[in-house]
Amino acid sequence: MERKGVTLIEMLIVMVVASILLLTIGTLSSIGNKSYKKIVRQAAIYNDIAYGFKLISNRVHKTRSISLETPSSPWVGDKFIVGSEAFGLYKTSSTMDFVHLPDKDDSANQETIFSVSNSDTINVSWSISGESVTCQISGSKDNIPFSLTSTAVQRI
Repeated sequence: MERKGVTLIEMLIVMVVASILLLTIGTLSSIGNKSYKKIVRQAAIYNDIAYGFKLISNRVHKTRSISLETPSSPWVGDKFIVGSEAFGLYKTSSTMDFVHLPDKDDSANQETIFSVSNSDTINVSWSISGESVTCQISGSKDNIPFSLTSTAVQRI
């Protein structure tokens, strides 16, 4: 007598193989999702800094006067003065911000270009050589390290 159908052991083997496949797909999906989120956060960091560099470069191209100023607290490090505007690091109680001031003496109207929390780090260094300025921004945000350098030249 010939039986048709699936035995209990065959069904259990199929279920175990299917479970292993589902767990593998889930794990790979989770790893891919984490990588994607990290890349998106990293892209946002670099986009913000690139925006700041473009803003600095545009201002340097259009001005006749560039200089460094050592401001008082809550400013950190040198403030870069471009004509009547300024760029620099500004420390608040919970963040350190890379900011642009449309009017170098009016901190109330500052535009935050890039911000890190107190658990992160940011360093900005300026170098002026004749008609060019070099800005380097480095540090980490959300455990993502960054380091970018840009040079702008006056077109006067």
